[in-house]
Amino acid sequence: MDDFKMWLITGGGAAAAFGIGKWVLPMLSRMLDNALASVTAGGETLANVRSERDQLRALLSDLREKYDAMFREWAEMKARVGLMEYQLEEAQAQIAELKGIPPQPKGESHA
Repeated sequence: MDDFKMWLITGGGAAAAFGIGKWVLPMLSRMLDNALASVTAGGETLANVRSERDQLRALLSDLREKYDAMFREWAEMKARVGLMEYQLEEAQAQIAELKGIPPQPKGESHA
C-alpha cells in the first residue's frame, strides 16, 4: 500500500508537472505578454493623458490670466463710474444751489 501511495504521489506529481509545463506555463506566459502589452499601451495612453493634461493646464493658465485682466479692467471701470456718479451728484447739488432749490436727500430726483 505504501508503494501504491508513493507511485500515486509520484505519478500525480509527474502529471501535475506535465500539466504545468504543457498548459499552465504557456497560459501564464500569454497572460504576462498581454499584461506587458497592456502596460506598454497604458504607458502610451498615460503619456497621451499627461500631454493633454499639460495642454489643458496651459490653456487654463492662459484663461486665468485673461480673466484676471478682464476683472482688473472691470474694477477700474466700476471705480470710474462711481467717481462719475459722485461728480454728477455734486454737480446736481451745485446747480440746485445756484437755482435756489433746497437740497434733496440722496436717491430722489431733482425733476
